[in-house]
Amino acid sequence: MTLAETSGPIGEFNKHVGFELTEWQRNHACVEVEIDSYHTNVMGVTHGGVLVSALDFACGMAGCYRPPPEPRFYCMTLTLNTNFIAPMRKGLLRAHGRRVGGGRSVFFAEGEIVLPDGTLIATASGAFKLFDRKPKT
Repeated sequence: MTLAETSGPIGEFNKHVGFELTEWQRNHACVEVEIDSYHTNVMGVTHGGVLVSALDFACGMAGCYRPPPEPRFYCMTLTLNTNFIAPMRKGLLRAHGRRVGGGRSVFFAEGEIVLPDGTLIATASGAFKLFDRKPKT
């Protein structure tokens, strides 16, 4: 059983893009995806939307953890500010998110995408609304 299967649904969009939740604990989450040609833009670099989505997912999950057997929290992004630092080509994208503050209903998180060689690709910071259960749509 994968981490994503034990953590509950990760969302159809995240599955479609290929994101995998590889680390998840109190105040921290890591999301990975192997970048392929369909993740890139016309210039051959990873599309900014993929980078933002990975950071959003990692930051959100960083604030949604509850230790088993408690049910996980859910969240909705209120704001997300992203900085693109360097281009990323094919390879493993690893986005780390960490909860940095907040309270019972809103939390704040920061994230970054760093290549294995230490190159900083993008950073993000945001505010997220917490829910005890999955909101009805």
